[in-house]
Amino acid sequence: WYESPSHSQKPNKSPLVLLPVKLVPKKGFSFNLEISDEDPIINLSLQKRLKDTFNMALPEFDFEEQGLSSYFEEIQNLISEKNTWKVKEDIYLAHLNFANFVMFKDIEKYTDAYKGHSLIKALCGKPDPSFRDYSTFAEGKEIDKILPQSVFQVLDADSSQQQTIEIIKNNNNLVLQGPPGTGKSQTIVNLITELLADGKKVLFVCEKMAALEVVCDRLKDLDLDDFCLQLHSRNSNKKDVYSQMEKSFKRGLDKGAPKQDKLDQLVDVRKKLNEYREKLHKPIKKINKTFFNVLGELNSVKNVMHIEDKRLQDKVKSLDFQSYKEAKSSLEKLELQIDDMRHSPLEHLFHGALIDETDDLHQQKVKKTFNDCVDVVDRLHKSFDDFKEKTNIKLDSVRDATGYSLLLEHLLKKHSLPEKIGTMFKRVDYLKSIKNEISNIKRLQFLKS
Repeated sequence: WYESPSHSQKPNKSPLVLLPVKLVPKKGFSFNLEISDEDPIINLSLQKRLKDTFNMALPEFDFEEQGLSSYFEEIQNLISEKNTWKVKEDIYLAHLNFANFVMFKDIEKYTDAYKGHSLIKALCGKPDPSFRDYSTFAEGKEIDKILPQSVFQVLDADSSQQQTIEIIKNNNNLVLQGPPGTGKSQTIVNLITELLADGKKVLFVCEKMAALEVVCDRLKDLDLDDFCLQLHSRNSNKKDVYSQMEKSFKRGLDKGAPKQDKLDQLVDVRKKLNEYREKLHKPIKKINKTFFNVLGELNSVKNVMHIEDKRLQDKVKSLDFQSYKEAKSSLEKLELQIDDMRHSPLEHLFHGALIDETDDLHQQKVKKTFNDCVDVVDRLHKSFDDFKEKTNIKLDSVRDATGYSLLLEHLLKKHSLPEKIGTMFKRVDYLKSIKNEISNIKRLQFLKS
């Protein structure tokens, strides 16, 4: 066929009837080309092109009632006015996919129905007034009010997934978004089982076959695949569809349900968990923080040395939030100051000082005291030099000077026995005094003679 009556154009060749086939592997590296179980169809793309361009309706082909020869004759009569068009009985092998075209045909056929649908309007930016924001619908507390007897989920679900399921169970529309691995397929499986338990039918449509297979495999693992009917798959055909329907029809439904005591136990456990959660996140009045926040902060400093000081511990117990903030602020400032020191506070020149605050007058007094100390030290050094010059003994420290002073003081004393030693008691006192003198001399053993 040609775009125009002119023969100068290159002819277009399009198949009329498409017969699905498959390659069946044989022994070795050989294959057999065999007809699949699917029915033949007409070329949908050609049908659309002839209708739009030439106002020519390509008839449908009934494989069971009509042979190819009869169908080709019907087409030849249809194009009889086109002198340059011909029907050739040739066979070609090609890979053709009409999946997207089928969707296009459906949209074209039901355009008016789509235009009036509230969901389509909402997707196009014109939501119906009845549409609402479900971001706060069925929050955690509301979900926990749902009795286990009315829940038919077969996989684990967190609060956000249960919220999604409850929104849809209440006949609402939504778009569920999330990156891979966040449990979308898991939520779909739970939603399917919930709707099946409610006696409803579910149409699950995916752009990619892999997503469909993930849900089907999970249902199969749960022994629920008998309730699934796969359609429009590359591997589906009439025989498989009939086989799936027969298997589902013959399956007996298990009317068993969990025992009531187990469900009651679940309600009790859920209540205890909620009470624990509330206490964990309830603010502590004195510090305006929750136990959860406090535990997190303690965990961040678990390697810090614990201070065993009862006085400090008692003060911490009596702290209110304002005092806690002030103490924390002071410690943070101290931390910055220690960082500025670049060495341990124990090595600081003012370590041990009991000065809480200072001003100009106080600094002047401190300066005068230091100057007086310098004068004393200078005089002490001069005394040391004089002592060395007269005795040839070098004093290396104030301790040395103190020891020699005690020795000289002792040597300058007069040592004689008392004139009267009348009683034993007086003798004992005298002996004690001698013992004390000897002890003082022993303390000066380190001195050089």
